[in-house]
Amino acid sequence: MSELDDLLDKLTTGTIITTILGDGTKHQEFHDGLIPQLRSSVASSLVGGAAAGALPNERLPFDADALELYQGIERAIGEQFVELGLGVPGLLPELNLRRIYAALNDEDTETVARTWRRWATTIEGKFDPVRTLTITEPCPVCGAVTWKSPSGDIMADPVVIEFRGKSTDAVPDISDAVARCRASSDDGPCSGYWAGEQEIRALRWGLSAEEAVSEGDERMST
Repeated sequence: MSELDDLLDKLTTGTIITTILGDGTKHQEFHDGLIPQLRSSVASSLVGGAAAGALPNERLPFDADALELYQGIERAIGEQFVELGLGVPGLLPELNLRRIYAALNDEDTETVARTWRRWATTIEGKFDPVRTLTITEPCPVCGAVTWKSPSGDIMADPVVIEFRGKSTDAVPDISDAVARCRASSDDGPCSGYWAGEQEIRALRWGLSAEEAVSEGDERMST
């Protein structure tokens, strides 16, 4: 199965996550698609925040960022749906995305995969925030040394390593980490993306031996 297939399932219908327990047995859990999960999260915060009669400590805070993210993805899917001549988009963006996938040309897949990958990473970050380590070197793909934050600020060091792990880990486990370039140009987001320990090591080796990787006072040795 291609990366685009995996991303489509992750965003729309969900995936089965298999973990190996301490006794060696396998445990499988089904996770809903990330887009439906995001919609449910937004709906919960809207209902919880506005529910009359609910005690203050029972009300969920309204998540404006999640709503903005969902609306942005929904709008982008709807626009592409129309551009491909598929008619009027349906109510559920995940179903529209699957119809878009069926209508894609082979030459479109690389650009689409980059966009879908960014959506998946951003949504996952809402549910399970990542720790980040910034690479203080230009992006080896696009050469960028700055990137624009969501608030419009120009920031230094666009390449970042993202991973999940305990904040007390002296040397974080980067086996499931990803590195990506946050810079964009007139042609769209940079395609710089490295997944897993092997690719991240290759990224590090491709940069100067003197590069500094930092997150405040935190440092990672790979």
